[in-house]
Amino acid sequence: MLNVKSIAEANRIILERFGNLKSGKEQVPLEAALNRILAEEVNVAEFVPDFNRSTVDGFAVRAQDVFGCSDSIPALLIQIGEARMGAPTNLRVEAGQCVYVPTGAEVPEG
Repeated sequence: MLNVKSIAEANRIILERFGNLKSGKEQVPLEAALNRILAEEVNVAEFVPDFNRSTVDGFAVRAQDVFGCSDSIPALLIQIGEARMGAPTNLRVEAGQCVYVPTGAEVPEG
């Protein structure tokens, strides 16, 4: 049979069984942080990396240039270059163009 406890009773049981656990904080080097839990929220001031990065190898294209494409109706685009890992790209994808982008490289504008 289902026996439901009230919220007050559930809180009392939790406090009774787990109230003596230590909840102190400690500071450890990053290498020792695996499988630990943060004691407080961490906010960062900047993104790393500070650019839009590709998560897979592929081509940067404009969506409207490839909308409705398929194996039987391919889009024909001109490759204007390629982005390189670790280097900023000054390429911009315009209508009918594409740029090769490896994993981790900056995705060009456009």
